[in-house]
Amino acid sequence: QVFKDCSAIGHHCDSKLPWSHPSKALVGCSHNGCVQWEGCGFGGGSCDPRIPWGHVTHNASFVCEDGDVQKPCDVAKRQPAGPRDVIVVLTQPQWGAYYHFVIDSLSRVMWLSAQYPAILQDTGTLFHVGLISETGQAWARLLGIDTHLGGKSRLLDGWWKAKTVYFPPNNACANNRVGAHIFAIEEMHRAIAIHPSISGLHLHTGSRVALIVQRRRTNDRKVTNHAEVLDKVQDVLRDWSIVVFSDFPQPPEVLETCQMFRRADIIIGPHGAGFANLICARSGVPLIEFQQK
Repeated sequence: QVFKDCSAIGHHCDSKLPWSHPSKALVGCSHNGCVQWEGCGFGGGSCDPRIPWGHVTHNASFVCEDGDVQKPCDVAKRQPAGPRDVIVVLTQPQWGAYYHFVIDSLSRVMWLSAQYPAILQDTGTLFHVGLISETGQAWARLLGIDTHLGGKSRLLDGWWKAKTVYFPPNNACANNRVGAHIFAIEEMHRAIAIHPSISGLHLHTGSRVALIVQRRRTNDRKVTNHAEVLDKVQDVLRDWSIVVFSDFPQPPEVLETCQMFRRADIIIGPHGAGFANLICARSGVPLIEFQQK
C-alpha cells in the first residue's frame, strides 16, 4: 500500500535500496544468519545474531508458546507463518533497542493514522514491531492500538506472510545525524498528549518538578557522580520537587514513565535511550543533556 510523501527527505521508497524494498520486509533472520531483512547493516542496524536486537526471531519463543493464537513461525522448518489478512510493518533496524523501537519504529504508525485511519482502528489489523513484550504493548496502547499480552496481542515478531501489507514511510537512523521524520515525531507527541492517561494529569498543583534521569544498568552513558549532581540540583532548586527516574533495578512501567516525563518542568540526565521518553514531555520544557567524552 502506497503512502503519500514516500520520497520525502528522511525516508526512502527507492526499490534499489536494500532496506526499503517491500518484498523483503517480512523475510527474517534464520538461526544461521540474516536473510534479506530490510535495514540489515544500514544506519546502525544489525542482523548479527550475537546481539539481542539483531535477530528478527529474538522474541519468537514467547509467541510460539502452546495455546497462543499468534504463532509466528515454525522454527524447525523455517517457514513463515500466516498468511494474516492485514499486517502493518513498523520494524526497523535495532528493533529490540528501546530508543529505536519507540522513536524509529513505532512513530511510523502515525502515517497510518493520518492516511489509513480505518486500518489503524480495525481490531483485525496486526503490527509487526519486533518488540512484543509488555513494554511494546504499553507503548502501542498509548498510540491507540488496543493490544495486550497473550491471545489479545496485535503485535508481531518473527517471520510472517500477509494478504495485505502496509509499509509506512520509514525513519532515518539518528546514528547518521538525521533522525526520525518530523511529521511522525510531532504526531506521536500529539497523540500521547491527548491520551486520557496523560491529558488528565494534574499539573502545577504544587511545586515545580525537576526530573533527573539516572542510568545504572550500563557501563557507559551514566553519570558516575550522580549523588553529587543530585545534591547540587537540590541546593539550587530549593523550592522544586526533585524526582529521580532510574533504570535500576528495572525502569518504571511505560505509563508511569510517560507520566513522570509529562509532569517534569525541567529534565536532566545523560545522553541515551532514556531520552526516548522525551516524546511524553510537554513542549518547551528545558532539557540538560550530559554527553559522554
